[in-house]
Amino acid sequence: MLQQTLRTVAEQVEIKQFEEAPLIYAVHTCLPEALREGQFLADDIAQELGLSRRTLQRRLSSENITFQQLLDIYRQEQFMQMLQNRDTSMVDVAYALGYTEDVAHVAFR
Repeated sequence: MLQQTLRTVAEQVEIKQFEEAPLIYAVHTCLPEALREGQFLADDIAQELGLSRRTLQRRLSSENITFQQLLDIYRQEQFMQMLQNRDTSMVDVAYALGYTEDVAHVAFR
């Protein structure tokens, strides 16, 4: 019963986020697949959404946020979820979140 209640609350939050900021929601929903495919630049997401990079930047700016901020927020959310899985190494987490090999090895030695 608790799980169903939490699922319902999560769905309501997701609907509210979409209604209040549809572009931010759209970017956020594109990020999981984009990171899996190594396409996590603003250009990649803009193309996925059928926008130019400049239009994406301008529309996000009108929402008082940047693409990099959205990417960082998403990475933080995923990092916290991945930390719960003790079988996942920090390097694997870094790769999954789109960090380069150099950054992953320096940050998690």
